[in-house]
Amino acid sequence: MHSRKNLKVAQMQQLIDGKTIFVINKDSLENGISYFTVFNNNRQPVCERLFFKYPALQLKVDVKSDRQDYSSRKKVDVDISAADISDSPVISNLSVAVYKIDSLQPVDENNIRNYLLLTSELQGSVESPDYYFQQNNPEVSQATENLMLTHGWRRFRWDDAMQTKSPLFEFAPEYEGHIVTGKVIDKNTGDPVEDVVAFLSVPARNFQLASARSDSRGVLRFDVKNFFGDDGIAVQTADIQDSNYRIDINNPFSEKNSSYRIPEFDYKSNLVNLLRNNSIGTQVRNIYRGDSLQTFFANFPKDSTAFFGKPDQKYLLDDYTRFTTMEEVMREYVANILVKNQSGHFHYKVLNYPYRLFFEDDPLVLFDGVPVSDMNKIIAFDPLKIKKIELMNRKYFLGPYTADGIISYSTYNGDLAGFQFDPNVLILKYDGLQLQREFYSPVYETEEQTASRQPDFRNLLFWLPELNTTKSGKKQVSFFTSDVKGKYVVMVEGITEDGRTGVNTATFTVGN
Repeated sequence: MHSRKNLKVAQMQQLIDGKTIFVINKDSLENGISYFTVFNNNRQPVCERLFFKYPALQLKVDVKSDRQDYSSRKKVDVDISAADISDSPVISNLSVAVYKIDSLQPVDENNIRNYLLLTSELQGSVESPDYYFQQNNPEVSQATENLMLTHGWRRFRWDDAMQTKSPLFEFAPEYEGHIVTGKVIDKNTGDPVEDVVAFLSVPARNFQLASARSDSRGVLRFDVKNFFGDDGIAVQTADIQDSNYRIDINNPFSEKNSSYRIPEFDYKSNLVNLLRNNSIGTQVRNIYRGDSLQTFFANFPKDSTAFFGKPDQKYLLDDYTRFTTMEEVMREYVANILVKNQSGHFHYKVLNYPYRLFFEDDPLVLFDGVPVSDMNKIIAFDPLKIKKIELMNRKYFLGPYTADGIISYSTYNGDLAGFQFDPNVLILKYDGLQLQREFYSPVYETEEQTASRQPDFRNLLFWLPELNTTKSGKKQVSFFTSDVKGKYVVMVEGITEDGRTGVNTATFTVGN
């Protein structure tokens, strides 16, 4: 017997006269659905069925508004509390939604409780899932039993499980930020290439740089932390001189289509006016409050320090008399770097500061965070477009790549300033993490705001995806009603740290 892929019970018995009995204590079962499978002596599954255990330990959520009836554009205060079955307050993570209920949008029966304990374990849709959470009702118990009897053999292939095959995860868990994936391809053969080190850069004022080594399938995984927005990225192999390879970056969005087919849009004639009013409300909101709907939380840490930390040396070129060529800048300003011109090809050598010796190999040279291997292009660039030069006079390890010192050039805007990179450098637009959108709710605290002639046709008054209660288990949220009259529901659902789920609602009316 297993529940949510966790083995709970394993027993073995012999048949006597073709029969045997397994006795399992219900207390050993997890809340929700458990899977019972019977195997023969060859370890082949011969029978399976599901069992639903009503969750005894739940999160009790209490929701109460300060009034039951409100007029338009009035403030609503909602008190929310979370407790266990003994009414002791608990810390919980909740979400809150307040919306108008009508023929188009009734109270949603799908919630976190019946999803985690019931519907997520079953294929297809379950009508009225909350119905099966009524306790001490013989009719509901029989209906739940019938529901369990119609499902089985759903979780995984027993053949693979008995052979202890390790599951293959297509997408690695992203604990600290977005992981950009790609593949190294041989241009001549089209085959993936193993053991190739590559760079991925996010050019900006506060640029980012990551490195990765291709695996046996040629796959690259760049761990880029705090990569938000849709800025461009630059990808290249560490050995840029080798033009036999190309790098293909995977689409950040899934390219697999869902097997679920959306039914054709059909509606009853009595819903025409309701649909029209909702459509008008959406258009009015976009026209009058469009800018307010596009606000975001910048809730990620902003660090102006480069990936290599505090540089050993830093040159702000505006602090010096400006030279007209980059070669003069590097020879006259920047210490601890040798500029060599060998047969018309420039090279840099960085002083290994701890040992007071120059590195034998070339350093990692960055231009707004993008590695550059051809120093002739750096020397030919206009130094008046460069804001600062930073140096690391020591060996630096960046993932699988080892740099004999780092020289970083930064322009004023971090936009590459027209620098021409090698053709083998792939520069493309890429969608990183999306900023959290701030839910917009107008405020009517003054008489002038309340008397505004700007229409407010919202039917979704408030939405908060994350509300954390304190040790007291209590929290209060406030919002304002709109010009749309009707009955509204406050939907609160959430979960505790130990997995207890809770759901509750409250209603109020907006009238004249």
